Amino acid sequence: MLMQPTSQPTEPTETQDSNWAFRPEDTSATPSSSPQPVTWTASEFIAHHKDGGWYTLVIVGFIILCSAIYLVTKDIISVVAISVVAFLFLIVSSKKPKQQSYTVDDRGVSIGQKFYPYSSFKSFALLHEGAFSYISFMPLKRLMPELSIYFAPEDEARIVSVLATNLPNDQTIEKGIDRVMKQLRF
Repeated sequence: MLMQPTSQPTEPTETQDSNWAFRPEDTSATPSSSPQPVTWTASEFIAHHKDGGWYTLVIVGFIILCSAIYLVTKDIISVVAISVVAFLFLIVSSKKPKQQSYTVDDRGVSIGQKFYPYSSFKSFALLHEGAFSYISFMPLKRLMPELSIYFAPEDEARIVSVLATNLPNDQTIEKGIDRVMKQLRF
């Protein structure tokens, strides 16, 4: 013999609804929509003007470094290795920035054809370099370099709004190598 329940569940009334509970059919309880994606085009880095004096100073610095290492170690291989590094440094420093398309949405950051999910980053920081602002992403992987994106000042609030909903904003002090690279205007 089957037992029938004696009381039927009742629908909540105004007085019973004092404790809020999410009900899928209740559209007023849905969270606000996520920020709209932001797309823009900007330079991939800030290009600093380097005249002949800058290149001469770098070359003289590497010659002094190579001479000192040779005098200390008497090892020609170390001198050749540093010379190759100096040559590569000069080539990379003369590179001109390209225009890149950037998109920041609720899934991650797209730079050109590359996509970086937010799960790849620990945090982001809004930094300033002279008159320009940029966002630097701190990676979770040890060997992954920091990722920086540049943008127009009028887009800053919208970009930071999208990022702040997905990553913590960590305004930390710049690393030593970053300060050195800025001083070299690399």
